[in-house]
Amino acid sequence: MGSSTADQANRSGMVATPNVPTRSTNRLDPRPFPISMIVDHEEIKRSLLLAAVNPRSIGVLISGGRGTCKSVLARSMQKVVPSHIRRILNNEYNIDPDGKDGIDSFLAQSLQSRSVKLNDLETELVRTPFVQIPLGVTEDSLIGTVDLERSLDAGTTIFSPGLLARAHRGILYVDEINLLDDEVADVLLKVLSDGYVAVEREGLSVRYPCRPLIIATYNPEEGELREHLLDRFAIGLSADSTPLSVSERVTAVDHVIGFSGGSQIQSTLFAEENLHHAELEEQSLRTKIEMARLQLKEGVRISSKQIQYLCEEATRYGCEGQRAEIFATEIAKASAALDGRSTVNSNDLQSAAFLAILPRATVIPDDVNEDLLDQNVSATYPDKIEVPKIMEPPPMETRGEDYDDQDNSEDDDIEAEEKIENQKDEEDEENQSDLDPEEEVVEIPEVFMSGVANVKVDPQLLKFSKWTRRGKGGRRAKIFSLLRGRFVKSIFPKGKKGKLAVGEYILGTILPVHT
Repeated sequence: MGSSTADQANRSGMVATPNVPTRSTNRLDPRPFPISMIVDHEEIKRSLLLAAVNPRSIGVLISGGRGTCKSVLARSMQKVVPSHIRRILNNEYNIDPDGKDGIDSFLAQSLQSRSVKLNDLETELVRTPFVQIPLGVTEDSLIGTVDLERSLDAGTTIFSPGLLARAHRGILYVDEINLLDDEVADVLLKVLSDGYVAVEREGLSVRYPCRPLIIATYNPEEGELREHLLDRFAIGLSADSTPLSVSERVTAVDHVIGFSGGSQIQSTLFAEENLHHAELEEQSLRTKIEMARLQLKEGVRISSKQIQYLCEEATRYGCEGQRAEIFATEIAKASAALDGRSTVNSNDLQSAAFLAILPRATVIPDDVNEDLLDQNVSATYPDKIEVPKIMEPPPMETRGEDYDDQDNSEDDDIEAEEKIENQKDEEDEENQSDLDPEEEVVEIPEVFMSGVANVKVDPQLLKFSKWTRRGKGGRRAKIFSLLRGRFVKSIFPKGKKGKLAVGEYILGTILPVHT
């Protein structure tokens, strides 16, 4: 009776029991959240897979607000990329035995002194590194520096490699890249473009390769990202472009609550089964990426007409420089390899244009659907201009009838004075036009000398023209009354003492309210 009750509780998924499959105990290391259990973000998932196929040329930048799964997506790639890499035995720089990406300076000196070839050295299998750059990282810890302690003990200069050396041929994750120091950001810029790190420290010159899969995330609300750093990433996507529905939110909550990381067994049998299916999906993706890398190594054909199409799209969208079409070409080839093809087709080209060209667009053609742009709010695409709201004056407090009568009498006096002053103003203008015939209001032409047909202007900018006031300014703007008007500057009263100009809002706050 008791065993049947336990089995029933097991099936309902209410409690954890020893009958959970023993395969969960084989998880020895803490594991990240599976990528297949992440709800939505299909474009970002596809982009990460493309970057895993060709990490040399494709980096991914993910922007989004707080809690939009940016970091979870980046860390989930640990179980998707090939789990191990082969390197030279005890090499701290993860040098490929084939010397594909180059070798470090110390290994080059060792090969030269021993007169051996790289292929003759022993190798080993190590786990694919996953390196995260902390927010307060220094330049020395990033690229490496001289180890003073070991140098003093050994009597010779010993170099201690940094985070970039460990990240070679692995995954380099940069969280909050917009908040990094300028020096660290400049180093990342050089690594992204050159593929190696050069260190000059205390008479020591070191050079080593660095070709990781770079994934960076940032929150635009916490600070802007430098444009030239942003442009070095092949793909830039937003994690908060499409809000989740209620059913998708429920699914996400179920996946997160039921997941227990590390070597622990899951809280329920249902959660354990979900994780088991997710691990099978990760194995399938890992195999798919390995086959795609082999296909890319053997060669993926892209015709000159297809490259011309990408260049025409980049020109039509007004992309600056040539990075858009270069990255689009690499993305198209990686897309074909990921699908198991040796030639690029039209779907690969469209995907490449959407991921690499559209985010760098400066001109949106008239035939492009704006709904397509809203589906992917890229980090590189400029935000839409919001029309600022005109602030309304603070509400006036109710005052008594005596104060209102006093205001009405003052208004009558002011109107009478304004009529007299307006007549004087007209006479002054006539006299001024007679004295200074050359000084006239110059009208600025509204048509540019260059062709205006090719200039793209946001229609919302035209709304600002409605708020511009046309009136007199400069030295002709005179103070006609000391009783009303806007404040220009403080002056000393002349002749008969006038009244003190105090704003109605100030009066409303300092005078008692009459009921």
